[in-house]
Amino acid sequence: MRQKRKRKVIKKPPKKKYIQKPERKESFWSGYSIGIIVFSVVLLMFVLLNNSSSPQNYDKETVGNIVSHKSKYNMTQGRTGGSVSYYLVIHFQYMVGDKHYSNKVSLGYTRENIPFIQKIKDYGSMYPVKVTYDSHNPQISRIVVE
Repeated sequence: MRQKRKRKVIKKPPKKKYIQKPERKESFWSGYSIGIIVFSVVLLMFVLLNNSSSPQNYDKETVGNIVSHKSKYNMTQGRTGGSVSYYLVIHFQYMVGDKHYSNKVSLGYTRENIPFIQKIKDYGSMYPVKVTYDSHNPQISRIVVE
């Protein structure tokens, strides 16, 4: 009797068929959605920043005098340390037409403000200051730092 030999069967993995996915047609909104969102956010930020920080119409100028000034400081404490910021609060008055107005302003001790602050400390209420104000509402004013 003849012996049957066991055959070696080598199994090969089936060939992978690469099936191309059908090309997906994107709608207008899905194709340009990121661009539209970015444009909308930039436009919204421009509108908000333009309206919130629009400068007052300081179109008139007059001369005022300083009523009082006082040095103050603000201390802040954070996780990594603290800081102290110094500033000068200036109360001033000015006249528009026959009416007297008064206002106050805070000036930080920055490189641009220090010469002006030193003049105010030296001369006090005798130092005249330029005041710009809104002609429609003279109560809205500021000091011109020179």
